Amino acid sequence: NRHSPPTIVIAGQHDHAVPYQSQVQFVDGLTKMGVPHEFISIPFNDHFFVFRPGAHLMKDALSD
Repeated sequence: NRHSPPTIVIAGQHDHAVPYQSQVQFVDGLTKMGVPHEFISIPFNDHFFVFRPGAHLMKDALSD
């Protein structure tokens, strides 16, 4: 609910460990429940996007 702690979800769109659509559904649930949150979708990246080429995208997304 709206009294829950703020939540951040950072999702690689090509995640092999946690299906991307599951993460989108989770964020939709947060929205419906009024939980304060931020959703950052990282295109062309897997679950371990920090260690892959293109990891600079995360830094760019977080700096917006």
